[in-house]
Amino acid sequence: MPQFSTPVALIIFNRPDKTARMFAEVRRARPKQLFVIADGPRTEEEKIKTDATRAVTEKVDWECEVQRLYQDKNLGVKKGPPTGISWVFEQVDRCIFLEDDCIPDPSFFRYCEELLEKYKDDKRVMHISGDNFLPYRAPQTGEPSYHFSVIAYLWGWATWRRAWQHYDPSMAAWPEVKKQNALARVLPDPAVHEHWEYVLERYYDGSINSWDGPWALACFMRGLCINPAVNVVTNIGNDADAAHPQKDGDEKTNIPSHPLAFPLAHPGVAVDRTEDVKNFKEVYYINKRAKDRVRSAIKYRTPAFYQLLKRLFNRF
Repeated sequence: MPQFSTPVALIIFNRPDKTARMFAEVRRARPKQLFVIADGPRTEEEKIKTDATRAVTEKVDWECEVQRLYQDKNLGVKKGPPTGISWVFEQVDRCIFLEDDCIPDPSFFRYCEELLEKYKDDKRVMHISGDNFLPYRAPQTGEPSYHFSVIAYLWGWATWRRAWQHYDPSMAAWPEVKKQNALARVLPDPAVHEHWEYVLERYYDGSINSWDGPWALACFMRGLCINPAVNVVTNIGNDADAAHPQKDGDEKTNIPSHPLAFPLAHPGVAVDRTEDVKNFKEVYYINKRAKDRVRSAIKYRTPAFYQLLKRLFNRF
């Protein structure tokens, strides 16, 4: 079996069983270069799990250059992943990233590799995702294999050093973006715009303690993202060990993956607004039950009232 030439980076922490499932697919791809980013334990008890998780990825039984960034202390989900990603881009100019709960279809690797090469010098393109949350429909002959979006989905993804240089954890640009209403120009659908303005404000003020909001903002303001025509990565991570577990479940998790056909059919470089909005509304339940539509409307149109309801009813 030929080896896979694009670097792959694994972001792991304390879930050895899920990491083993993800790593089995990486082993099938046999990348020539592998980076392992592992945050440190928060407690001595947790060190048992973090050590076991690291051990899974140390069983590299193919010819491969492996580099590891193991933290002794816990950096957390706001600092840990971007520290590792920046470390990767000190050494390579492009990379594919998989977290421990993301199980890729084998076609994910070739899809990322081909598009990383095709768009390497196109500064309009910031991000390549393996996610499509819509019900499965096989692409018909002549239909594109992927579409351009403005939203960076992160359950299996790839990017370049030239794009990552725009990552700013402080989100210093956000107040001016909000003042100029720039997000509405990028996201013309009201539901999509209202959601992301609410979410990015919570990242900016620290209410959401994670690394990915600043990357979403960089992608919104700097360029385009790519989403596949079918889902090629399954997330299996919504459980008690997740960084942000969903109390009522998460319909985006456990969506089956499907292989992409090759050769890829390439679209023009422009946002597919129809596909973008459909995907967004699938993700955030706007096309779902009446109860979910009401909850979404309150959450994104009157966020302060939504927070009050959450405190009063706990599970709203």
